Amino acid sequence: MIVSPQSFGSLLHLHPHLRSVLSLGVFTRDGVFYPAPEDIDFGPLEDLFREEVFKTFLEQEKITYERIEFVRSWKHSGFRVFAERRIAQGERQEIESLLQYMEPDRCHSKG
Repeated sequence: MIVSPQSFGSLLHLHPHLRSVLSLGVFTRDGVFYPAPEDIDFGPLEDLFREEVFKTFLEQEKITYERIEFVRSWKHSGFRVFAERRIAQGERQEIESLLQYMEPDRCHSKG
């Protein structure tokens, strides 16, 4: 999993968020890949990811317990797993395009 912090917006309408890329499955130690089911429910993953982000931000003193409780009280958590864009194995150009979208200033070719 790759996670990239984003900070779009302005001082009045700040829109910080995280983008991530991950494989939809797991690899064994000997390199065999087992794909996740097509109809996987991402709700629990979304909850786990939110709590891990809160934990990390707390450890780095980037957020307070009060702010976490405030965000937890929202009807919509502010966290969403978007899994509609899937890239097939071997589609290197598609993967590079996605990573450049996440980190345009860091993912450029040197030529």
